Amino acid sequence: MKRSTAAILSVLVMAACAGTKLLLDKGPGTGPLVVKVEGVQHTDGQMRFALFGAPEGFPSDPATAEKVEILPIEGSTVIWDAGEVPTGMWAVSVLHDEDGDGTMASDWMGRPTEGWGVTNDARGSFGPPSFEDAAIEVGKDGARVVIQLSY
Repeated sequence: MKRSTAAILSVLVMAACAGTKLLLDKGPGTGPLVVKVEGVQHTDGQMRFALFGAPEGFPSDPATAEKVEILPIEGSTVIWDAGEVPTGMWAVSVLHDEDGDGTMASDWMGRPTEGWGVTNDARGSFGPPSFEDAAIEVGKDGARVVIQLSY
């Protein structure tokens, strides 16, 4: 019985690793990625975008992102043209950096006090959303996504 349980667990772990590798593989081509952020409550500060091609650092460490861009806020929506990205799975995080300090402000319990969002409007349970939940596919025809900010 123990041997069969170990074998089953081994197969499950290998399958999970293979699935993660497939999620991270990037294709030979590129496609355009455009991100529209909705629900911006005011124009104070700036909108910070980060494009991630892997789970490391997602969603809050821009140093691990493939691309980072900061845009001014001029209304209740902000559109980011990320340009051509390799085909494959990607996740985007966005921060309404109201105070312009480059980091997400939080209250004493660690809850965000500035607007934020990720692709697929993914949400985490007792923490940030996972890369896997936020991942979107960019094909040769590209992708257009909408992120709804949470405040």
